[in-house]
Amino acid sequence: MHQADPLLAARAQPATTLAAWRISSDGVLELRTSPLAPNRNLPPLETFGVVRFGDNLVKLAQRYKVSIQDLVRLNPWVLAARLVEGEQIRVSGASALSISAPPISLQAFFEPGQGNTGPMVWVDLPGAPSRTRSIRGNGIVREVRIGKPDPKTTRLVIEFQPGTRLDPRRLRLVGTARDRWKLEFQGLPSGSLRPIGEGDMNASYMNVSYAP
Repeated sequence: MHQADPLLAARAQPATTLAAWRISSDGVLELRTSPLAPNRNLPPLETFGVVRFGDNLVKLAQRYKVSIQDLVRLNPWVLAARLVEGEQIRVSGASALSISAPPISLQAFFEPGQGNTGPMVWVDLPGAPSRTRSIRGNGIVREVRIGKPDPKTTRLVIEFQPGTRLDPRRLRLVGTARDRWKLEFQGLPSGSLRPIGEGDMNASYMNVSYAP
């Protein structure tokens, strides 16, 4: 076993559980969580934008409604490197990408394949799953597993077929809403999988409150 590499920590609801997940045919993993505790004093979540062809700092600042000074502060490397199409850039204060989330970590990890075992990506979420299970994959996805590595954690594991090539440097778990995250498996062959998932990804966010 190779030591797993953390991809990115996103923020999740305290005592969260996995409500729904989906892998689309174009290789995008989407997650929806269900809160089991009230949210208080929610700090901002780090979010990312994507560099398009012909972008510069002015265009990025206008698109994501953030100042050039903030872009440079969040991405100091942009002063010494050329922007590359498809590259992710940290964004702050953007109305379209503004996300609130509490101080609980939702983390993704990568493990390269070896021999008859393909590469694996897994996401750990706070809160135990209702049940552990394995779902047969299709195409380039060999299997999806919902596990419980400890009594307070849900682990979603995506195992790919042996020989699948994934670059962990291009894998980022990104918050897209208060209760939603996505991770793009970039570089997969076109038409290599069919949609697979569980639960309702279109359900609305619900606040759950408890008496103090």
